[in-house]
Parts: sequence; C-alpha cells; structure tokens
Amino acid sequence: YDLQSDDLQFAWPYFAYSAAMSGDKWRLESYLASVSGDSAASGIWLARAVFAGLAGRIDESQAAMSEAYLKWDDHYRVVGMPASYAFAEIGKLLYEKTGDARYRDHVLRLARAIRTIQPTDAYAYALIANLGSDEKERVEALAFALYLDPRSQWASEAPAELRAKAVEWRKKHKPFEFKASLPEI
Repeated sequence: YDLQSDDLQFAWPYFAYSAAMSGDKWRLESYLASVSGDSAASGIWLARAVFAGLAGRIDESQAAMSEAYLKWDDHYRVVGMPASYAFAEIGKLLYEKTGDARYRDHVLRLARAIRTIQPTDAYAYALIANLGSDEKERVEALAFALYLDPRSQWASEAPAELRAKAVEWRKKHKPFEFKASLPEI
C-alpha cells in the first residue's frame, strides 16, 4: 500500500492511536517524523498530534492539530468519512485520555462550525451535547442529534436526564423549521 495516498489519509490518526496505546512496536511515530512537513497531509499531522498528546506533549500536539487543520481537505468523505468527523473523533479521544480541556474546546469549536456548515451531520450536535457546558445548548443539540440519527453512538452517551430534556424540547420545536417569510412576487 502507498501509505501516503489520499485514500489512506483517514486511517493515519487511528493507526497512530492504536500504535501509541500498544507501545508503537512498528515505530510509526519515527516514520511520521520522517515525512517532510511540506508533503505531509492532514492525516499525517493529525497522527503526529495523537502521538504527542498521548505522550503528554500537549503543546506539540495542539500545534500538530493546527497544522492538520490548515492542510485539511474533505477527501476523507470520498472514503466514507468526512475529515471533520476524524478531527472531532481524534480530539474527543485525546480529551478523554489526557483530560486536557484544550482538546474539548477544539472539538466544540469544530462541532459548532460543522453544525452551521453541514447542519445535517448529527455527530456535530451529539458532540456539543456531550462536551458542552451550556445546558440550553446541550439540550437543543441532543434533540437535533437524536432527530437526525436516533441510533447515534455519541448521542447515546448523553446522560439520561439530558436525553429526557431533549425529548421534551423536540415535542415543542421543529428542527430545521423555515422561519423567514418569503417576499411577495
């Protein structure tokens, strides 16, 4: 396999996560460091962020995530996964493993942007519901996530009390209701 092909970019951060969690016996971190910064695509930078974050080098990890963001293209969607999903999932994993709030904040900024740019992507709403701190935003986000994807894994991780509030919110609101009036022709 050509490991730097566009078709495999989505796999790099997940491979890095598995390698880092299991002792990196294939020396993937060394290989990633050898890839020229100019030719490294977003998946390689995100993989570097994983190794750095799990090793406690949070500033280095954050810098690599920023570089990955700058090199982001949505080619991942061709292979069934939007790049934004990979970014969000890796950020969430790093937040859960390190407890560093910068990862959570990064994921929340991204999820809020995706909610606006791609409003039918349920995972963005589910992430806001799980990682956010504003109760009103979390309830509304979970209601949208469950509306768009009732079997969402991330939505299912929400506390039962929040789920109950989201169900009540949905009874009173219509997702994606068009609120603007149309001009007369």
